[in-house]
Amino acid sequence: MTSLAQMPFQFTYSTVPGSCIRSGLVKTATSEVPTPALIVPMTKGVIPHVTYDIQLKLPESKMLGLLYTDLCDLDYDRIMRSQNKTAREFLFPEIIAQQPNSLFLRIRDPSTTNIVGPANGKQTAVQGGTGKVRIDSTSFLSTIFRTQPCIASLPCDEPIVEEPVNDPEAEKKALKRIRKSVMQTIGYGDQIIEMIKNPKLPELLNGALTPSDRLPALFSVLEGGWSIDSREHAVKHVNRLCDLSDAIKGTVVSGLDQVKPENISAVLAPTKVLKSDLVRVVSVLGTPDSIVTCILNGMDLFDTSYPIQLAECGYGLVFPLLTDALYAALQVGVPSYPIPFVINFSLPQFQLQNTPFVTTAKQLFEESAELLQDCTCPACTAPTGASTAYIHHLINTHEMNAVVLSSIHNLHHYQAFFTHLRAKIAENKPDLPTILLAYSQLLQKARTSQEIVMNKLGKEYKNFE
Repeated sequence: MTSLAQMPFQFTYSTVPGSCIRSGLVKTATSEVPTPALIVPMTKGVIPHVTYDIQLKLPESKMLGLLYTDLCDLDYDRIMRSQNKTAREFLFPEIIAQQPNSLFLRIRDPSTTNIVGPANGKQTAVQGGTGKVRIDSTSFLSTIFRTQPCIASLPCDEPIVEEPVNDPEAEKKALKRIRKSVMQTIGYGDQIIEMIKNPKLPELLNGALTPSDRLPALFSVLEGGWSIDSREHAVKHVNRLCDLSDAIKGTVVSGLDQVKPENISAVLAPTKVLKSDLVRVVSVLGTPDSIVTCILNGMDLFDTSYPIQLAECGYGLVFPLLTDALYAALQVGVPSYPIPFVINFSLPQFQLQNTPFVTTAKQLFEESAELLQDCTCPACTAPTGASTAYIHHLINTHEMNAVVLSSIHNLHHYQAFFTHLRAKIAENKPDLPTILLAYSQLLQKARTSQEIVMNKLGKEYKNFE
């Protein structure tokens, strides 16, 4: 056990009988987050393309994901300490009293591969806005004590290792790299736990720890890529860390973006023997069909930038939510008729037809269908609701508001997706596992039936396929 004062943290949950599906409540010092839920992504301390006034209109933004390098770039962590402010007080001075939220500090950027090494079991390096940032146990603990996030994910070595096909030699090399990354991540966790139990920690951190500082909830990282054996080894390590320190409150299940969709359940099978009171966070993986699969396997929180990156690539989410009507339809079976997943705003079909050559922005804004019928997000609702034709016009004229409006809608739609899932889990119907499996199949069918090119300014995003 650690003698350091810890931030308040509590996780209560219930499991649907006969399944691994969980619903719960994460209580931190600053907010209460019902699970399953989305960890809303942030870049440089703000939700991408979303202003503070709009953030207040997204009520489900109760857990925000903050990147470690965003605090270290330009010494923001030291500036916060000099001003005697926590990260929340520094980042949200205007809305902190109006919107309680919790900060989740993570090493891995869910939108890109930012862990660049070298990783040697003692330190790793990540790519920040001002260059490489090296992370060891001392620098990591110094940053979390200075900034006081509610949750901090431990350092890790998370390589991108694709699964070879019909190539035994390449598979052997890939498995060797995966096992190495698991062992290095284990080493990081052991070092952190050893340091926080050291009575000389204030001296080791050279003044970064003050008497008023409290230790955030620590989440270990569970790696292993597509290797089930490596996952099993990592699970044993996570459970061992929990026995060593009560500071470990959860685990981040990483590397699922490298797993084929049909194999996700098999790769997650080892997590069934994790200590049950750990919060389980899925990193990077963000397609809704994969999220439902992960919920079927007992996952709680999802750290992904998928809805934002779809918006940056010109898409608006319109996939069906798990309403009462859809639940009843899925009891019969997965519908065979086509289900839309996204709107591609760049397509010509969304421009206004039979209009004069000179078309005002007001006409574009008002004279076409709203983005998604009955959507209540700030981008869709009157008096400021935007039409598909208007966003099509903004994209073709390279206006930044195209991404702004799409991001607001996509985030709201994803939050509504989780709200409906929680509501159905709370009903605790005996056929829920069967319905969620059918819902996942429906979403995968809808997603794969449309061509979605994750390409922004010539840079392809590969994390979500």
